[in-house]
Amino acid sequence: MSHSYEFRPAGFTRWVAVIALFLAPTLTAMPAYADVFSPDAPTSVIVTPGDSQLIISWGPPDSDGGDTITAYTATATDGSSSSTCGWTTGTLACTISSLTNGTSYAVTVVATNSIGDSDNSATVNGTPNVVPGTPTLSSVVPGNQSLTVTWTAPSNDGTAITGYTATAVDGLSTLSCTVVLLTCTITGLVNGTEYTVTLVASNAAGPSTESDPLTGTPLSVPGAPTNVQVTRVFDGITVTWTAPTLNGGDVITDYTVTASPNDASGAVTCGWTTGDGALTCDLTGVSNTANYSVVVVATNSAGDSEGSTSASTNGYSAPGAPTISSITPGNTTLTLSITPGTSGGLSRTDYVYSLDNGVTFTSFATATGPFVITGLANGTTYRVSVAAVNDLDTGTFSSRVSGVPATVPSAPRWLHGVRGSATATLLWNPSASNGGSAITSYLVTDLHGHTCSTSSLTCTVTGLTNGVSYVFYVVANNSRGASAPSNSNLVNPATTPGAPGITTIVAGNRSIAVTFSPPVSNGGAVLGYYDYSVDGGAKWLSGQYRTKGSVLTITGLVNGTSYSVKIRARNTVGAGTASIATAAIPFSTPGEPVVRAVVTTSTTASVTFVAPVTGGRAITSYQYSLNNGTTWVTRSSGTTASPLVITGLVTKRFYSVRVRAVSSAGSGLSSPPFRFQTK
Repeated sequence: MSHSYEFRPAGFTRWVAVIALFLAPTLTAMPAYADVFSPDAPTSVIVTPGDSQLIISWGPPDSDGGDTITAYTATATDGSSSSTCGWTTGTLACTISSLTNGTSYAVTVVATNSIGDSDNSATVNGTPNVVPGTPTLSSVVPGNQSLTVTWTAPSNDGTAITGYTATAVDGLSTLSCTVVLLTCTITGLVNGTEYTVTLVASNAAGPSTESDPLTGTPLSVPGAPTNVQVTRVFDGITVTWTAPTLNGGDVITDYTVTASPNDASGAVTCGWTTGDGALTCDLTGVSNTANYSVVVVATNSAGDSEGSTSASTNGYSAPGAPTISSITPGNTTLTLSITPGTSGGLSRTDYVYSLDNGVTFTSFATATGPFVITGLANGTTYRVSVAAVNDLDTGTFSSRVSGVPATVPSAPRWLHGVRGSATATLLWNPSASNGGSAITSYLVTDLHGHTCSTSSLTCTVTGLTNGVSYVFYVVANNSRGASAPSNSNLVNPATTPGAPGITTIVAGNRSIAVTFSPPVSNGGAVLGYYDYSVDGGAKWLSGQYRTKGSVLTITGLVNGTSYSVKIRARNTVGAGTASIATAAIPFSTPGEPVVRAVVTTSTTASVTFVAPVTGGRAITSYQYSLNNGTTWVTRSSGTTASPLVITGLVTKRFYSVRVRAVSSAGSGLSSPPFRFQTK
């Protein structure tokens, strides 16, 4: 077998040698002059301190130099002496003992093969050490969400203690603090929760065993009370409040209420303690006129809370001036309506009035009314002011208001009435008393609702019905109202009758018979007499009183005279309207003619006569009678003059003749008989 060789750098050769070892079973033995070196320095040295010792571990060198490493040697040097430990097999580690705790040693490791020792490994420092002894807790002091822990230091049994860690455990969470001092505060805890606290001390060797535990419960002062309410009472203040949301983790045992005044009277306090019940207390001895600022403080085992938000209350004062809003006169009284002023902070207990601008005053004995001043004189003007009263004092008086006590007038007197056509005029005497207030009007009233208002002492009621009886009374009015009614008075409104109607008129002998119809209206009064006029109404004469019938006979007239006849009805009011005029001429049958002479022939007689009075109507003819009026013969001629000629007589016979005139009224009286004899 031939061999070939190639020279490489030492490191390269070593790697080749290593590869050759793996390939050895398939390779032929190498020549005796193969390349072998001392190992490289060990790697990854780790020094673990122990009690008076250092435990050193390392990693193999990068190269064993081409030969098996047979030993490792670790050396610890403190600058003045060195100690070693060696390795021959097993885990790459060894322990250097009998060192001085707390002394720093520089540690190196070398590897050895058949060629020799490697270079020293990189130096790693180490200090032999032991953990501290168990520390002892001295106290656990509660704080707000914290516990402050203090302790005594243990013997360190080695190097200096580098720190302490206090741990608080409540079963759900663990919180701690780490310090180098002998006290620390564990924060972030829950107030009111009990924690178990332990402590460990640490040095370079590690932590000690845990201390014996102590317990502690974080606490703080309570939060400030809230919703402070104050109620002012006379001589005191009642205060209520709400407990703070946070009690600091401990039961609140006390509350202190402080009221600070705005004057020099000094602050007053009251307290509440466990068992007092509702959160309230009463401040006494306060100044009634002072304003107070009230603050409440809560207390638990941790101390006092901050003060609550202050509540203020104003002091009392006398009531402000009220206002007299109205004043109502009464019979010797004045009744007031009062609008209150400010109360002064206290309930009003009374009102007083003064009639002399507050110099003297009298109690109404009521704070709510009615407010009536009595015993006054009607018709007298009073100027009234009022003031309210509370438990502190009498307040300011109001402005003065004038009032005049009055009552209704007395009844008007001596009412009497005068009737008219559909009217009644009432007259009366004034009231004896106006009640202290001027009479402003009188009101006349009847039972049918007819009224008449006036300020004088007479009034005419209109719109009545003639012939109807009305009962009237009158009342007087003033500012207080209406008087009692006067005496009553019965009035029958009426007027004169209407015009009667002449239905027929019949002239007679010196008379006229007038047939009439009564008036349509009797004027509301019973008809009595009828008057008549025969000269067209220039002069009236009273006719006869009529209760029945409808004919009025006018006598004493002159036959033949034309009369213009009117009649009118009369009732208790007077004469009514006249009828329409109707003309009439009274008449009678002619009077008695007088035969003066008779001139005869054998068969005729010429009777000379004196014409009679006509009786008011023209004589239209004459008649004669030869048988003493048994029969009458109307003269044949149309004349009415004398003589009257009678024919158809018998010769030498005696006759007795009568003559009478005839008019439209009839045949008149016959003349006395006149005897004559024919020839």
